[in-house]
Amino acid sequence: MTYFLLTSCVVLFYGRVALGAYSQYRMGRWQQLRLALIALLALLGHGYLLQQRIDLSAGQNLNVANLFSLIAWLAGFILFLGQFSLPIASLGLLVYPIAAFSLLWALHATNYFIVSTSDDPWALFHILWSTLVVGLFVISGCQAVLLAIQERLLRSRKCLGFLERLPPLQVMEIVLFNCIKWGVLTLSLLLLSSFLFFKRSHLPGVWSKMLLGAAVWCVFVGLLSGRYFLGWRGNLAVIWAVSGVILSVSIYLGSHFLLLI
Repeated sequence: MTYFLLTSCVVLFYGRVALGAYSQYRMGRWQQLRLALIALLALLGHGYLLQQRIDLSAGQNLNVANLFSLIAWLAGFILFLGQFSLPIASLGLLVYPIAAFSLLWALHATNYFIVSTSDDPWALFHILWSTLVVGLFVISGCQAVLLAIQERLLRSRKCLGFLERLPPLQVMEIVLFNCIKWGVLTLSLLLLSSFLFFKRSHLPGVWSKMLLGAAVWCVFVGLLSGRYFLGWRGNLAVIWAVSGVILSVSIYLGSHFLLLI
């Protein structure tokens, strides 16, 4: 019963923050702080419920639902922290509903995939660091989708009231590429540490997962290169960004995170 009530409160809080994100860009300071407090309560509740699902006596339950919820929770936390210094509050329109859905999925998933990290701190480090990488890319993907919607509405001259509540298009583009830069940096560190840690490993699938991680790196580095050398923007940039995000999330979930991408 307690879990049900807490889950209901978290989902309702996420819904309230997502609705508030629609106009947060034009809210007063105190209204923004109140909305941020609701977001923090939702994230803390989500984190507690997820910890109860993942951290079991036999080890960590890293099934696909829990991993996806962990990505969404971290993406929400990155958004919560970043909104105080960057114009990214509008991302709550997408990130918080995804987080609410992921929590409901995790709590209703019945399968188990137990991995014990108590005797292997390096594995735990890679799990957490890889989650950070994918969380940053999820933020980038949501920003790319929101940017595409904004640009399409501008071209069609529809829903102008909605557009007035978002940051300018140029600011949205700058935020997108800054998020991708941070994602590429953290992914580069992950790949380097994975190579150093697993270079003598004979476990199956290690090198294939690292190669897939390198493929994600190439997609985003290609996007950044196209941006700065060829002036890529608009739909082309969105397609590259969303493709890279889908690839990174697929690798993360598909690997079940034993050795990380």
